Order: sequence, then structure tokens, then C-alpha cells
Amino acid sequence: MMQLASNPQDNRNRTRIIFYILMPIILSFALPLVSLEIWKFCSEKNPDIYKIYSTIYRTPLFAGFITAGSFLFSVKTFSIFRIHDEVFKDQSYQKKHIEDVRLGEKKEFLEPLMNFSDYLFASILLSFISSIAQLTIGAIPNDHCSIISLSLAFSAFTSIIISLFFLKMNLEEWFDIRSAHFADDLTKIKNQIDAEVKDRIKEHGEL
Repeated sequence: MMQLASNPQDNRNRTRIIFYILMPIILSFALPLVSLEIWKFCSEKNPDIYKIYSTIYRTPLFAGFITAGSFLFSVKTFSIFRIHDEVFKDQSYQKKHIEDVRLGEKKEFLEPLMNFSDYLFASILLSFISSIAQLTIGAIPNDHCSIISLSLAFSAFTSIIISLFFLKMNLEEWFDIRSAHFADDLTKIKNQIDAEVKDRIKEHGEL
């Protein structure tokens, strides 16, 4: 039985999602682990990372990321559909995209929204993983387990920050569209006022 060929677009989406999830995790793990080794090498006595983590950070990180993940999950669908309707269905954006493609710029029509959606999904997933890690891995009295829990929290935080960056990019598109519409409306109002003023001057001239 012949199998259907996989869609290249789906493969690119999967690769992009995996990259968006793994990149913050790798970066977040590297910095704390290297910092811990440098700290141990330079310090005369080994720091009690677990005591500091369990006393100060563990509970706030659990509560903070379970709240952040739940909030992002609740607004994800609404925000994506709202941006899609306000920006990507607008003729101004469609014309701008066509002009950019004609000039040789290689980008998909929904690329800014897809990037935001993928990173928002990664932020939600990493927030829940980080929150669970505080109660599981973080409960193990070991410095490296504490570092792993802190790294997961930092990776979730990094992913959320990048999601905000992509949200800003979509909002800039929306602001550009709104500004163009407002400029057109103001031009029409100005022309209407100028026409009324000319009519009044003409009427007074005839009197």
C-alpha cells in the first residue's frame, strides 16, 4: 500500500518547534553548570547550593511557573486568532507581503504569527516542566539537581521573553496597519473640511 509523502511544511514546523524548545534549555543549562564549577574552583569552601535553592527559590519558582503556564495556556488561542484577524486578514499587510516577495524576500505569509505561536507553545510547555521539576528533581538534596531545577526555570523564563519579542513584532505590524488606516482617514477628513471651507468662502463671495 502506497504511503502518502510527508508535507515539507509540516516537517519544517516540527523542526522549528523542537529548535525553539531545545535552544533555551541548552543555553540555560550551560550557564549555571559552568558558573557552579567556576564557583567551586575559586571558592575556598563549596557553597551549599541545595540549601540556598530550597530555602529561597524552590517554592516561588513552582508557584510562579505554574501560574505563568496556566495563564499563557488560557490566552494562547484567543491571542493568536485575534492577531490573525487584525493583522493578516488586512489588505494592507497582504499587499506589503506581496511587495516584499516580489523584491526577493523569502518569507511565508504567516511566518511572524507562526513564530509567535511556536514560541508561546514552548513557553507553556517549559513553564509546566519547570514547575513540576521544582517538586521532583528539586526535592533531591543534591547541588546538581538544584542546578537542573534552576536551569529549567531559567529556560522557561528565556522562552517567555522570546515569546514577548515575537509578540512585539506582530504588534508592530498591527501598529503600522492602524497608522496607515488612520492616515487615510485623516486625509479624507482633511479633504472634507477643505471642501467645506471652500464652499463657505464661495457662498460668502457670492453674497
